[in-house]
Amino acid sequence: MTRAISIHSSVLIEAPEEAVWRVCAEEFGHIDRWDANVRHSRSDEDADTKTFGRTCAMYSGGETGERIISLERDSRTFSYQIVKGLPGFVACATNRWTIEQPSLRGAVELEMRLDMELTGLIGFFMQVPVRAQMSKLLRQAQEELKHFLETGEPHPRKQRKLEKVKSS
Repeated sequence: MTRAISIHSSVLIEAPEEAVWRVCAEEFGHIDRWDANVRHSRSDEDADTKTFGRTCAMYSGGETGERIISLERDSRTFSYQIVKGLPGFVACATNRWTIEQPSLRGAVELEMRLDMELTGLIGFFMQVPVRAQMSKLLRQAQEELKHFLETGEPHPRKQRKLEKVKSS
């Protein structure tokens, strides 16, 4: 038995649409520049399967692997699937990012939609905490990305982690 959960979050970013697209999609493998949870990331490309993605080493000690499954430049939308690093009770996790220039002058809206399938008894009991944790992580990622795009500097959360690593 699987349980599907969807989490939506959006943010307005005061930056050109092209810059937001570049950092989010074209520089997908460099999330470590702005995401406070990612210690190091690298781009992965497999010429045989024509897939593109990234591997992320987390500050928490874990590692994730993510693969682009859809990239639509014209509509400024892309989706990726988390293929490595999920807990056993998560059967599948896909995140879809859409970048739109609403009528607001100079602002770009970034919407994230995370879809997850939880399995088994543990998945049943973990629905509420997973939803809460992932909602928080999406909001923080958007806040950190917004700060990075608007100021050119990593968010203070990321700065603190970088300084901690340097001092250890």
